[in-house]
Amino acid sequence: MSIKLGLVFPFFLMVVGFSVSLSVENFYTFSVMAILTGFGLSASKCVMAGVVPSLVCDHHFKHLVITQYTIGGVIDQFGGFCTGGIVDLTGSFRLSFGVLAIMSFIQMTVGIAWARSTHNKGEPN
Repeated sequence: MSIKLGLVFPFFLMVVGFSVSLSVENFYTFSVMAILTGFGLSASKCVMAGVVPSLVCDHHFKHLVITQYTIGGVIDQFGGFCTGGIVDLTGSFRLSFGVLAIMSFIQMTVGIAWARSTHNKGEPN
């Protein structure tokens, strides 16, 4: 199995966690979904650490890592403001979970397409 395909499972966990959170009324079920989603997010970052060295040469590796962590840090910081803004504008927590579920689904779909693309067939797994 390709390491790139390993990105699909964490994104799948996030899709399931956010999607189920849309209809949850019970605190304990919501807590389990939050744990599942957090695990998927953490696992996706760990898998990316394994994928990055296979993407670039040693010379460009440090630039890619710096860019990846800088953009990831900015997104992590502003993610709360964006979802909070959705809640403030609409008054619905469910809509913010829906947006996050859609974005995770897009990530999962891109991960599957990337892992199955023809130009990756010659790369080592």
